[in-house]
This record gives sequence, structure tokens and C-alpha cells, in this order.
Amino acid sequence: MSVETTMTKVKLRTPDHAYLESEVVWADDLGNGYYRLQNVPLHAIGCSLHDIVLARRSNRDYPTATRVVIRSGHVTGRVTCRPDRPEAFELAVHQVKELGCSCEGDGRAILGVDMPPAVDPNLVERRFREGEGLGLWEFEVPSAASMPTPRRRSVSPGSRGRGPSSGPSASSR
Repeated sequence: MSVETTMTKVKLRTPDHAYLESEVVWADDLGNGYYRLQNVPLHAIGCSLHDIVLARRSNRDYPTATRVVIRSGHVTGRVTCRPDRPEAFELAVHQVKELGCSCEGDGRAILGVDMPPAVDPNLVERRFREGEGLGLWEFEVPSAASMPTPRRRSVSPGSRGRGPSSGPSASSR
């Protein structure tokens, strides 16, 4: 039996960003304030594609993530291309795909790099550090400590009505 979800937007805070207070990403609404992220965050740190977050809805705004409840195993890196190197963006996208990763970006300078669980993030980092050394871009893998991590009692896998299930029906979408 599969569980139907609705796509919605969720706000992720960007406390370390110079000019953005938050970014908005698509997520599956799993019910009871739980959401599975369906975008690679470009600016928010501490969360990744397919992480399940707990979010609170305000009266007029999108629900705002307060913490990661279940980590997906994906790691998010960020590439910021140098504006004086127009070839850098396409080269970065090519490297992302070559390494077995995926990415989302602004089309010219910033890429959020999704490293799925099967990909070694150290290999990805080494390759992107090479481009950094050539002056093509800056690469970072932000610390997951920036968004609060799960509490042991937050989610009971398989519990009904208390949060997301870690079973196949919740992760096979």
C-alpha cells in the first residue's frame, strides 16, 4: 500500500547567508507537520534532498522547517562559480553528472550539488577542490550542525499518525 502525498513549499532558514533570510523548496507533505524535501537546497545548510523535516506553519506563510527528523543519507555541497570565468558553470554541471551526482542551480553561478548515499562525498570534494585550485569556483560542504538533528523520541518508525514511517511506503515515492 502506498501513501499519497501532496507537494507543497517549505521554507528553510539561511542564518549564515549575507542577504537571504530563507529559501523555499518543494517538499512532500507527509502529514502532521512532516515534509520530505524534494529540492537540493542552494543556500540553506544542514539539510539535503529527501531529508524529512518537521515544519511549523504560520498564518500567512509557507511552513518553516525547525529541524531534520530523518536524514536521507544524501549530502549537499555548494559550488559558487567565479563571474569572470563563464565556462565554470557548465564545467561544474558536467563534473557533477560525471561523479554520479545531481544538481540544481541558478543557471549561471550557484549550484547545489546532491551527493546520493552511493557516492563518496570525499571524492566529490577532491574533484571540486581541483577546480577551486584553478580559480574556477569555490566549493563547500556545509556542516550538518546548522539544522538541529533528530531527537530519539521524535519519530517512531512505522508509528501511525505520529510522524513519517521509515518503511517502504514512505520512501518509495
